[in-house]
Amino acid sequence: MADVGTIVGIISLGLLGFAGAARATRRQLAYPFRQSTLQKLDEDIDEICTNLTLALQVLQQQDIGIVRDEVQITNALLELIQASQVSDDIRNWLRAPDASINYNEACKKKHTGTGLWFVGGSKFNTWLTTANSFLWLHGSAGCGKSVLSSTIIQHTLRRMSNPFTNIGIAFFYFTFNDKAKQDASSMLRALLLQLTSQLKGQDTVSQLYQTYRNGTPPDLALLDCLHQLVSKFDHVYIILDALDESPRGKHREYVLEALNDMRGWPGPGLHLLVTSRDEQDIREHLDPPAEQVVPMKNESIDADIASFVSGHLKTNHRLWKWEEHHDQIERAFTEGAKGVFRWVECQFAALEACPRSKTRLDACLRSLPQTLDKTYERMLSNIEEESADDARRALVLLCTAKRPLKVEELIDGLAVKLGDNPRFNEDSRLRNEDDIRHICPGFIELDLHPRRNGSYEVRVRIAHYSVQEYLESDRIRTSGATKFTVRPVEANTEVASICLAYLMDPKLCEERTDRSSSSDFDSEYPLAQYAAYNWPDHYHEGSSSNPRLHRLALQLFQDDQAFRGWLGVGFRSVREHESPLSAAAAFGLDPIVQGLLAWDSVSLSRPEGYYESAFIAAAECGHATTVQLLIEYVADIDYTDYAHDRTALQVASKNSHFEVVETLLDHGANIEAHDEHGQSPLSIAARYGRGQMVQLLLDRGANIEAHDRHGQTPLETAAFGGYDRVVALLLGRGADPNRGSHYRLPLEGARNATVAQLLIDGGADINLGKRKTPLEAACTRGMADVVALLLDQGADVEKAGGYGNLLERVVSAANEEMAELLLDRGANVNEGRHYTPLEAAASYDWRPDMLKLLLEMDPDVNCGREMTPLEAAAVGGCIENADLLLEAGADPDRGIKKTPLEAAVSGERPGEIMTLLLCWGADANLGIEMTPLEAVIDKGVEKMELARLLIVRGADINLGLEMTPLQFAKRRGLTELVQWLIEIGADDVEQESNRFRWPKREGGGEKDGEGGGESDGESGGESDGESDG
Repeated sequence: MADVGTIVGIISLGLLGFAGAARATRRQLAYPFRQSTLQKLDEDIDEICTNLTLALQVLQQQDIGIVRDEVQITNALLELIQASQVSDDIRNWLRAPDASINYNEACKKKHTGTGLWFVGGSKFNTWLTTANSFLWLHGSAGCGKSVLSSTIIQHTLRRMSNPFTNIGIAFFYFTFNDKAKQDASSMLRALLLQLTSQLKGQDTVSQLYQTYRNGTPPDLALLDCLHQLVSKFDHVYIILDALDESPRGKHREYVLEALNDMRGWPGPGLHLLVTSRDEQDIREHLDPPAEQVVPMKNESIDADIASFVSGHLKTNHRLWKWEEHHDQIERAFTEGAKGVFRWVECQFAALEACPRSKTRLDACLRSLPQTLDKTYERMLSNIEEESADDARRALVLLCTAKRPLKVEELIDGLAVKLGDNPRFNEDSRLRNEDDIRHICPGFIELDLHPRRNGSYEVRVRIAHYSVQEYLESDRIRTSGATKFTVRPVEANTEVASICLAYLMDPKLCEERTDRSSSSDFDSEYPLAQYAAYNWPDHYHEGSSSNPRLHRLALQLFQDDQAFRGWLGVGFRSVREHESPLSAAAAFGLDPIVQGLLAWDSVSLSRPEGYYESAFIAAAECGHATTVQLLIEYVADIDYTDYAHDRTALQVASKNSHFEVVETLLDHGANIEAHDEHGQSPLSIAARYGRGQMVQLLLDRGANIEAHDRHGQTPLETAAFGGYDRVVALLLGRGADPNRGSHYRLPLEGARNATVAQLLIDGGADINLGKRKTPLEAACTRGMADVVALLLDQGADVEKAGGYGNLLERVVSAANEEMAELLLDRGANVNEGRHYTPLEAAASYDWRPDMLKLLLEMDPDVNCGREMTPLEAAAVGGCIENADLLLEAGADPDRGIKKTPLEAAVSGERPGEIMTLLLCWGADANLGIEMTPLEAVIDKGVEKMELARLLIVRGADINLGLEMTPLQFAKRRGLTELVQWLIEIGADDVEQESNRFRWPKREGGGEKDGEGGGESDGESGGESDGESDG
């Protein structure tokens, strides 16, 4: 119904315009007419408008069914956007945030009829229809940008119902209280997943996955992939909401750079729409012309607010007590809002609590706060004294949390008492979400979030970005609500302390170490998971010099039960013997590391590698200051851990921790040390595409031709990974492009055309490979771009490696694109090592298009290796293929192992194939191993219908190659078949078998003695379909 209201609203706007225009024209023409005529004209205008309005109302009622259909379409499209059809491997690797959650939250707040001024206006229509369009909607905090974005998405979705246009849509909501929805990478990953799910194939994202499957792809790679996806659509509409909620100085600059890159893409199909506050850095980066800017501060917004106020007064039963004063309230709220919906929402809460008195109402409306800041100050000041501490703690937790908190998590966070003896107190737990609403009225909202098992969990969040902004601003510090100030450093210190105190609860530690099942534990201690994973981050962002926090954290590492309990909650894959020092080093907790080193000094015995393991952990996680702290305690800087035989330099090189690598090399680390796979730091960096690290290691003297135990060089591993920048760097520094491992050469393993071109330009032999030629390897992996490049560069299309003819292989793999490329470059359609391409294509009924492609090249349709093509089609029961071959001139009697008719008896769909062959003139008495009738008898009584078919089409019932059909049936003991043959006239006389012998065809069944492509005896051909007797 909301959609019908919106549609009717747009028409109604036009109707009002018509009425106004008509009256204006009436005034202009008033002079010549009498008053009675003018009055009649007014009445006519009013009647027309009334009739149109009634018609619209009738239309609205009649179209409820249509609306339901549209809702179903919209839901289906949203399911499509949520990427249910994308493979689990890609979804789990991409880890794209779910933007539909924010969309649904915004839709819940939408009031019917609002936003029509925009979606029914010219700028929106221009954005929808103009090539390469862009719009920036900006407005103040709380003016309804996110709700309008949801309306825009709904109206844009309707364009996708056009069956003649290939349209994609994607959207993203930047979110101040969810760290996973704030940076460029999150935005790009979400857009990629949504658009991929709207295409039939996943080739583009699959290639990105293959290249970066060991980690998160860089923003540039994501952008490039998104560009490729966009180019596959006729039009792509991308809506990005709340850009200002991407933190300035941390992520926003990279987001803006990505947007500008997108706006510069060639082609007409991309349509971008962005909403945000009007902030200087956003305006300067976007720098849009005036016609691409829509300020959300106008009379239309005021009209939307009036509509929202009116609707809320009518639907909120708590406000029905003021029904006779609704007009007064609507005027006061609309005038006071100044275009800010959020301000209105907050005033409704105060109005609900106002006693039912006209005097009190008048006082409430007269004292409405002038600004959103003043509104928040009043709301905070009105929190009950007994709830103030819990309210402050709740706001601190919600503003500081690394992700949205579940209700149960927040309740347990409030139940932790800090001070000289921090502890978790179960008795201090609130009962439920209603208690949370009570202590923070107007400042929080609850949302349902789907779980993987299909159920839902309730999450709590700050109600609006403007709330957190006010709490963290300098403005609150000079107000009457200063005690609710949220200072990031102090807040993180407090949250870290809450997490640590919770994790060190004695009962929790006992439960974690004694219980193998986690489901009961998680329900009893809901904050444990969050606390275990996130306290180190809060520690880093808080004041680590805070003595209480430091003491609490050090206590966690020194108390063995608490330490094991923490690892058991948050890091169940961590080894049992992980030491406290290694764990502290892995998290870069330098004050804790120093405290543990001082504490360890009193112990005279430590296991071998104790300090070295911590040293490697710090290097792997990139904590240079921690590495520096531990160097003096390490006996051997090239110590290898027992599990993976890795040095600190190797793990730091893999993860591109430059400062750590520099520190290690400065202290004499061996730059050529090998891990368990024989890889040097340079090989590892090249394998993972770490270009800057490769540069650093080469500058420090690393051996560019170092090879692992399989002989793989850095260049080969980089080429196989598709890392073109690393390949270019290595070639530029002198790497040999024709040196490789036991398995392949660099060009043989090149993952994309860019890498292949670099190798060729660097001197790689385009026909040289270890197990396959580069062309053969590219064909095998289905890499059309590499195949085209190699062919353009003169690769020998007929040269095969160890696996046979190229065209033969791609036909067998049903890769039509590859086959066409090879045929265009002169591949011989009649040659094959194990079987000819035509023979391979004819063997399967799902390859008629491939067969048609080969027949266009005018091949020898009777040429085969194991079988003739028609014989292969007969064995496979491929009706369409057989018909294509016969139409192309295939001899219906020519075979290599069997005649086609003889082979069809043992194949799939024998009746249909035999009928087709006989219709094309196949000889019903001709066979190679046996006559067709003998072959039918060999299959038993269940094939009697085939015997009838052959006899009707001229098969001689007394003719066989070694004996008569009757003799053959008697030898098989087929009594019923013997009786039937006698009944239809078979001679029941024992005679010399050679009297009935039909001469076998010489040369593999050739009529004219020409070669039929005999088998070379090698394995690998298709099944010949012979009977097992």
